[in-house]
Amino acid sequence: MNLKINPPVKKWSFRFRIILIVLVILIGSISFFTYQNLNNLIAEAIHKSYNKHAMSDVYELSFGKLSVNLFSGNIRLSDLRIQPVANPVKKYPYINSSFALKGGKLKLLKVNILDLLTQSKLQLEDIEISNPDIYVSINSEHPVMLPFSDSMAVDTTKSVNKKQFVTSFLLQNFILRGVKIEVIDSFKRSHYQMNDLNVSLKALFLDEKFGISKINSSHINIDFAGFSTTSDTIGLKMVKVNAFSLNIDFAAFTRTIDTFHFSFDDFRSEIIGWETHTKDSLYHAGADTIRLNYKEKSLKIKNVYFQPNIEMKAVAATFPFQKEIFSIAADQIEMNQVNFDSLIFKQHLLVDLINIDSADVTIFKNKTKPLNLKRFPEYFGQQLSAITIPITVKEVNTGNASLVYTEIKEDGNQATVRINDLNGKLSNITNLLPESEFEIQADATIENAAKVHLHMTFDYDQPEFEYEATVKSFDLGDLNTMIQAFSPAKIKSGKVDAITFDGKATRTKASGKMTFLYHDLVVEMQLKKQAIWKNSVISFAANTVLPSNNPAKPEEPHKTVVFQIDRDMNKGFMNVIMKSLFGGLKETVLPNKINQQAHKARMKEYHSKLKAERKKNR
Repeated sequence: MNLKINPPVKKWSFRFRIILIVLVILIGSISFFTYQNLNNLIAEAIHKSYNKHAMSDVYELSFGKLSVNLFSGNIRLSDLRIQPVANPVKKYPYINSSFALKGGKLKLLKVNILDLLTQSKLQLEDIEISNPDIYVSINSEHPVMLPFSDSMAVDTTKSVNKKQFVTSFLLQNFILRGVKIEVIDSFKRSHYQMNDLNVSLKALFLDEKFGISKINSSHINIDFAGFSTTSDTIGLKMVKVNAFSLNIDFAAFTRTIDTFHFSFDDFRSEIIGWETHTKDSLYHAGADTIRLNYKEKSLKIKNVYFQPNIEMKAVAATFPFQKEIFSIAADQIEMNQVNFDSLIFKQHLLVDLINIDSADVTIFKNKTKPLNLKRFPEYFGQQLSAITIPITVKEVNTGNASLVYTEIKEDGNQATVRINDLNGKLSNITNLLPESEFEIQADATIENAAKVHLHMTFDYDQPEFEYEATVKSFDLGDLNTMIQAFSPAKIKSGKVDAITFDGKATRTKASGKMTFLYHDLVVEMQLKKQAIWKNSVISFAANTVLPSNNPAKPEEPHKTVVFQIDRDMNKGFMNVIMKSLFGGLKETVLPNKINQQAHKARMKEYHSKLKAERKKNR
């Protein structure tokens, strides 16, 4: 029989367990104490490192809880605060503005812990600050918030007590997350607010010397989820942006006391939900999206508008004289081959092509108000030449646009003209080539009836322009709504076969020629405050005097007339075009002596040829 013999129980095993537990507790306590003491040492070292720099004379640093990872060299700080010193011991008279950072969390990554503890020297690779509130106070046109080293000053302090200036440092990454910023600019009387700001800078290098600051970064990314500003000095009452993003590759910034220069390899930007209001609160402008691409040389704006905040009639009432009130909206504006370098560094707008799609333009004018007799509008050539910023735009195209013009006439009645299917081309928009010409070509349909082509060239050197227009065949009765709104006449019947006219306008007058072909014209006069029978008599007289056809017979030569008009010096170029049109129409139906003699000569020549042909055929 096999007997199982149990080994004797060691009497010291229980004691060993007790000793082991005590050792674990002791080591844990020592580790916890060491960790806490290390945190305090690192916190003290961070303060010492900060206090070595001149920035501590102006701004005080504080933070709450600190934690450290010795293996990775990462330090985390909570409740970070950097704010101006209440009673600074040393003052820097050139500092004219300030900032404060409150409530953020700070991560210092890959810190050299040994140098920090032994030398109070902060060496690290990355800085990340999240969810702080930043307040900025600006009190100068050229704000200075930090002290810099004055290399021209005489150093009278002992090296032991001398504070260091931030002359240069390099970070692999500098990151701001979820920042809320409020800026009060007392100098420009402006207020700015920004929400959820995120900033990322890679390979950040700062070099600070007396009178010059340099910042380089291999890549910069900035975005925020909300921005608003109010101002009393920039001509705008309010600006709002729902979202913004900016990406810059290889950026370098240099700032001196009076200049600022920067360079980059590429940048891209997008603005979503932009809106602004003018200082007088009469107008607001905005766009759904604005996209800019430096390398592609493009700028695209979608759903852009410029509109009054109140009724156009109410806006016109705020002005003492007649004034055109505009409302403009477009589906898209696209600029191609934009020279951003020329615009940024030389303030020269240089664009090859601008396309404007589906623009809707509304114009209102109250003609019961007096005309401003001290206003003398210039032609387009002179208006462009007067712009101070150099401009060169090779071509602007508009497609599928519409225009509605409404006016309150002198008698208080309202008249409206509608122009649809407007397609235009503007060429050679510049103020740098006085020997050249600005050209406009446009095709449109008036009141869905009359198809018009207009071509104009404006001289940049002299206040003059040339124009030519053609109107295709249409029924005159289709324009009755417009004709009755602007005149006491109604077209009972009649068809336009074609209208062509051209001319040249100088500063004070214009002259040209017109061919107005029509047939079966019957007019009904509708004079106000006149009995029906009187209007009938006047209509009969008008139709008796006015020729119903041009040419009188299909085989006869048509009338081509010359006209001359005096420019209304208080009105613009469109008034010259309209007066030329009406002047030519008047000369066609009621020609002056010169046009009568010219037509008689053509008729005489026609009858002579007809007589000769008949004689030849006998």
